[in-house]
Amino acid sequence: MTLSITAYPDFPIAIKNGVAARVGQRVFAGLGSAGTQLFYLDLETLHQGWQPLPTFPASERNDAVMVATEHRIWVFSGAGLAENSFTTQVLTDGYYLEVGASVAFEESQWLRASSDTPIGLLGANACEISPDKIAFFGGYNKPLFDDFVRRLSLIDSQEDPVKHQETLVEYMSMAPEDYQWNQDVWLFDCQTQTWQVLMKNPYPANCGASLIHDGHKVVLIEGEVKPGLRSTQVKQFTFHPRHPVVSHLLPCIQQSFPKHEGVAGAFSGLTISGYLVAGGAYFIGSQQRAKEKQWYTHQGLTKTYCDDVWLFSARQWQRIGRLPRACAYGMSVSTDLGMLVIGGEDGKGHASTQCALLQVVK
Repeated sequence: MTLSITAYPDFPIAIKNGVAARVGQRVFAGLGSAGTQLFYLDLETLHQGWQPLPTFPASERNDAVMVATEHRIWVFSGAGLAENSFTTQVLTDGYYLEVGASVAFEESQWLRASSDTPIGLLGANACEISPDKIAFFGGYNKPLFDDFVRRLSLIDSQEDPVKHQETLVEYMSMAPEDYQWNQDVWLFDCQTQTWQVLMKNPYPANCGASLIHDGHKVVLIEGEVKPGLRSTQVKQFTFHPRHPVVSHLLPCIQQSFPKHEGVAGAFSGLTISGYLVAGGAYFIGSQQRAKEKQWYTHQGLTKTYCDDVWLFSARQWQRIGRLPRACAYGMSVSTDLGMLVIGGEDGKGHASTQCALLQVVK
């Protein structure tokens, strides 16, 4: 199998750490480095390019969670400045926008969900597992993250660089379980706008994973288990309407490529040929340090940006091509033709406007 890459209309603004989702033949994307701006692209009228959506009504945020339901897009959590706050926090608000085919966007507006998230969902993954039921996986621990950012902000790195570094090292040197990331799978009912714990996640909680929704199955690929340390696991959850959730591990990339260290912030999508994962970022040497329990696993290491494109088919991973550039922290959605990738960040931290369709050719 080979990889085909087709350029799509550029995003109006260079974007990274944003959100994206698809409803019908329209793709919605924005936030992150685009601030409160969002846009949509009609896949049936590509020549019209990206069109503006109503401005997001709340704080600017990075790494929020966007989920599509039948006629709505939902945005939850992320990291940003809450009202009356002077430091970045894990946000707990949620909003939705009606995006049905008959909706005139110039007349629509974002509405706030009636209940905030019960936990921090920064870096979490989510998808609709049945009509108007959204499942959430992972997410940063809000009290711990907020306290760390607050303490670090009170130290002037120029006047007291030693204390600033000590505070950073203290936080980064914790073992994965000490970060207390969300270990539950939470369920949000879009009709009642209420939350409940669906199940305990049997695997280490992680953030920044790649999610692929495949019928009743939800697949979480890699991500990180603490800042700087990637997971190498591929986890599958099967949601049957009248049966308990079934979870198990799928073959991982590292089994086929032993030097693979896992990636976070990768693009992912469902195609007729299998699961696609592309790009992402990691630290060479972090896995070895974790084995030695040196928990500041990325200290002194340079973040590596990946251009690999991986395909999971016939229960094994293979590398089928490369992106035009190494990048991570963009957005991606599955379409009828392949995986659409939007924006992203390169090794110099620069955001991109580029969009492309990735297809697998037999």
